[in-house]
Amino acid sequence: MNIIDAVLGDFFWRALIGGLGVALVAGPLGCFVVWRRMAYFGDTLAHSALLGIAMSFLISIPLNLGVIITCLLIAMALVLLSRTRALATDTLLGILAHSALAIGLVTLSFMPDIRVDLTGLLFGDLLAMNRQDLLWIFGGAVVVLGLLAMLWRQLLMSTIGLVIAAVLILVARPIAVLPVMKLFGFNAREASLVAWVGLRGSVPIILAIFPLMFGLEGAELIFNVVFFVVLISATIQGTTLPVVARKLGLTEKPPAVPAASLEITALEEVDADIVEYTLSDHPRAAGRRLSQMALPDTTVVAMITRGKDVIPPRGSTELMAGDHLFVVLRPETRPFIDCVFSDAVGVVSEELPDQELKLKGSTRIDDLRHSYGVLIEGEDGQTTLDALLRNTLSSQPEIGDSLQLDGIMLAVLATLGGRITTVGLTVQDKPDQ
Repeated sequence: MNIIDAVLGDFFWRALIGGLGVALVAGPLGCFVVWRRMAYFGDTLAHSALLGIAMSFLISIPLNLGVIITCLLIAMALVLLSRTRALATDTLLGILAHSALAIGLVTLSFMPDIRVDLTGLLFGDLLAMNRQDLLWIFGGAVVVLGLLAMLWRQLLMSTIGLVIAAVLILVARPIAVLPVMKLFGFNAREASLVAWVGLRGSVPIILAIFPLMFGLEGAELIFNVVFFVVLISATIQGTTLPVVARKLGLTEKPPAVPAASLEITALEEVDADIVEYTLSDHPRAAGRRLSQMALPDTTVVAMITRGKDVIPPRGSTELMAGDHLFVVLRPETRPFIDCVFSDAVGVVSEELPDQELKLKGSTRIDDLRHSYGVLIEGEDGQTTLDALLRNTLSSQPEIGDSLQLDGIMLAVLATLGGRITTVGLTVQDKPDQ
């Protein structure tokens, strides 16, 4: 009997050698598990081993092979579920561990002819280790340590990078940004959004190049970590910035601009422009007649094209998505017409320019609200501005008469035969946003 047979023939030496083999691979591998806050990962694999044993008995394959396949499937499921970010890693580990344990126990309960020691399978028995177990331990140790040696730099960089990124995102940047923003008068919500903007751009990467240029020790690791941190920050904070802005209430409504506009020409001798407006797929003007657009008094729709058809513009013409409107307008009325043909559904009067809007007296109150967001409370929506002024003013309306209503002023600009043909509208009361 040689010395190897003498050593391996003693159960105590087999247990000692097997324990050393497990410690040899568990040490470096466990460091990454702890650094990545996956301390429950070992328990998950241990619990899932029972499912592997149950499946091995069920389909008649070697126990070790069944355990390895099950553990690999559990690890793959953890990776796939972690990408959804719906649950924390520890939560996923707990769910997978107890699910695998429960399925394994249920599976074994349906096999009454098989008698197994569940305690021994779950916790193992180091003193019961045989030579085949030692081959599995040291064979697995060679594979795992070989992979660690090949991927050590990448694993170390990603692990350190995750820790540094977490500290920068959650601790360092808020501590640096919040007091400075407070000094400049920004409120807490605005300062929090700036703190969440993150470490992005080429500046950190360029600065990390200098150690490489001078050949400093550890320069490559520094560059890799900086690059990884910037990548993590850009990916996480960049993609969640709109969500954070909405949660903090710092988003604004889309500006009242048309879906597409093209200035064709400017008439040199005449104070007027010809502008093309293209209605998008879901414009506010779709389904409404041209007479309901409440366009400024000096504005004329010269032509409407729909596909290959040319439609003569009339008051009864119904506008549709995709229509092209050629509008003759004065330059000062351009912001108002942009508002009429915009995509913004919730246009409010606070977005209107600080200038007088000249409207036809036949403009209805409902059309005024839909096109410009101007609300006149207590009046029938079908009432025209002409009727509103004549019914409200105490005497026959004359040019220059005005009426103050709900933060807006209506002024009589032109009359004809007792009717008011042109009304000037000015938004006077613009509450703070």
